Amino acid sequence: MVGSVPGLPSAIFEPYTQWAQGKIPIPAYGPAGGTNFRSFRSLSEAIEGALERGEPGKAYLVGDENLSFRDYFQLFFDAVGSDARLEERDAEHPLLADIAIPQGRGNWVRVNPDPAEIARLGYWRNGVANAVRDVVAQFS
Repeated sequence: MVGSVPGLPSAIFEPYTQWAQGKIPIPAYGPAGGTNFRSFRSLSEAIEGALERGEPGKAYLVGDENLSFRDYFQLFFDAVGSDARLEERDAEHPLLADIAIPQGRGNWVRVNPDPAEIARLGYWRNGVANAVRDVVAQFS
């Protein structure tokens, strides 16, 4: 989940922003593998759509964007205006420990929801970069 609540601290997004700003001396890389990242906006819209138009008792697969960890972290560097280009490494990352990657480093969890269900629930996708920009604005 990517997003923030104005005024609340974040033990995740504040350090990501500081790292991208060069305030935390960690090399510019992301661990191998990736996952489906969801913005607060897309999940909120999907929940609203399910409550208003969903079928009672039905489970819906909700997904926003399948991104490598390298591409995800790159969004933070881009949002702070950094020229750094991150690389992918098959190594544990200080800000995303292997224990925090349930599928295991180097593996993927991809979510590809049914387009008809996306339309039924009416949620916006591909909003992770916008959510990262909001997070960076809050913690800069």
